[in-house]
Amino acid sequence: MKRIIILGLICLFLLSGCSAETVDTLSPILQFTNVEEDGDYQKYIDMLSNGKLNAEGFYPIENSGYQEAPDGKVQVTFGKNRSLNISYSTDEKGENPIAVSSCWLSPGESIYAALRDTPNSNALYSLSEFRIQEYDADGKLLQEETRSAENDSEPILTIPETCPEGGYSILPIGQYVSGSIRTEVYYTDSEGNICPLSNTGTWKLNGTPLTSQEVEVSSVSKPALTYTIDSENYFFVSSDPKMPDPTAITDTVSFLPAEFTGDSLQFSVELHSYIPLELTFDEPAVITVNSGSEQTVEKNKPWSQKLRYGDQVTIVTTGHCKTVNCDPHYFTADKSPTDGAIQYQLTVSAQGNDNIEEIFGSGTELISVRNVTLDPSMDHASCTFELDGKPVSGRMELNSDQELTLTCKITEDGWRFAEKSEGIGGFFHDLIKKKERTISISISDLGNDSAVRASDYFNLVEEE
Repeated sequence: MKRIIILGLICLFLLSGCSAETVDTLSPILQFTNVEEDGDYQKYIDMLSNGKLNAEGFYPIENSGYQEAPDGKVQVTFGKNRSLNISYSTDEKGENPIAVSSCWLSPGESIYAALRDTPNSNALYSLSEFRIQEYDADGKLLQEETRSAENDSEPILTIPETCPEGGYSILPIGQYVSGSIRTEVYYTDSEGNICPLSNTGTWKLNGTPLTSQEVEVSSVSKPALTYTIDSENYFFVSSDPKMPDPTAITDTVSFLPAEFTGDSLQFSVELHSYIPLELTFDEPAVITVNSGSEQTVEKNKPWSQKLRYGDQVTIVTTGHCKTVNCDPHYFTADKSPTDGAIQYQLTVSAQGNDNIEEIFGSGTELISVRNVTLDPSMDHASCTFELDGKPVSGRMELNSDQELTLTCKITEDGWRFAEKSEGIGGFFHDLIKKKERTISISISDLGNDSAVRASDYFNLVEEE
């Protein structure tokens, strides 16, 4: 309330003048309202007594900063961009810097710009262009032109002979650069090699399916990616960025929205094909997978399951176990007696103890499985893989008790097999089929998750 009264009194002073007579006239009012004790009022009286207010009661502004235009020169002002550190000069090398607070140039002089790095520079934000504005004497915008910032060896403005009376204004314009998102799906083979996978699921960016492994987006966005797995054939192993609970992922990997700190973001998912296990027993058995329900298997009846890393299979039987389909590489086996029977424990991992034969005993018959990629391509020849007499190629699951053959037929003149067939029979074979050969490949000798290339089995040389 007191401040309102002071404001009213000050207005009255301004209307009536600030003479001592006015103050004396208002003295009874001031005493009545106790305004004289207010700090703001006392400050005002102090300024009045010390001559800091002019005759009209205003605080004088002695220098407005206005500067007369030097003869023959035009003023240039510069806008600021807090995300960019730009220096200006009248020469390409920057040896004649411009003071942006007060710049007057003559016709024929040029302005060059250079972007300088600072500790707080944003790698995702760059200088895009300059906008050159011309003004008349009343400060009215006459026109605006744009200059690219790509070539700092060219001037952004050269003062013409005829200049606008209000001068020029230069505005630096920045932009956020695009960021790239890279995706990868792979598996790790038995030797620890990283092998790419394709057609194993679908990537989505903010709900929209991706059609390539790399896409460009705005670097100020926070992309949210998901990967839906072909869960019929593959299981989730790991990812980068990591998932908080990898064991809970069954068919979809959902990444948290990511923020660009550089010019790219990388997302990867590691998968693995399901690990088959098929068993038979010469006596009834009770099988439990993880914490699931018990399954009773009759004597000599097959039992099979597709497994993933971390799965545990518990078998209780009074008889012997026989593996029909199993790759020991992935399994660690153990056994212990229980109520007149034997309890077997199988644990699945990327690198098992390979001890199923030892634990199951003499009743075990191991038929190993190999997941391989058959590549028949070869220069100067046509090659064909056959599995049990049927042509095959690409990624395959092979059992060690199957028969895999590879036939190579030379299709271009001037080429022959480097090695000759052995023995007398081989001599006649070379005469009859010197352009075609067939070999058998041992599946047990193949590495799991390996590539089987025709060029690794046949060597062609030019005929002399």
